[in-house]
Amino acid sequence: MPLTAILFAGNGLHCLVVQLPTIITSILAAIGTLGVAYMTGLFDLKKTDAVNEGQIKLQKLQFSNELIKNALASNNPGNSLMFYADIGLLTELNVSKVQDYAKKENERLEKGGCWDIGPSKL
Repeated sequence: MPLTAILFAGNGLHCLVVQLPTIITSILAAIGTLGVAYMTGLFDLKKTDAVNEGQIKLQKLQFSNELIKNALASNNPGNSLMFYADIGLLTELNVSKVQDYAKKENERLEKGGCWDIGPSKL
């Protein structure tokens, strides 16, 4: 049977011959897209993890700074800072320094009246 008879016989081979270039082109385009994604670093999981980790640390620092700002605005900043440090909310900061300053502030407040105790250590 000649090739033209097979192509126009309507037995499905014609559909395969017509669709084969489209299928091959689609597969090559998908492989090319994956290759470009790999080359540009979209599959770089270490980089993505590092960026996410950095964003999490930044959010923790911002939270700690807000806590400290609120503690300093309170009536007894030393106790507030000690509380935040003791329960572990200031983990991204140098907690021992915060506790030292809070102890100094509490000692300053324990020494005397409201006018003669000197400036705040904070």
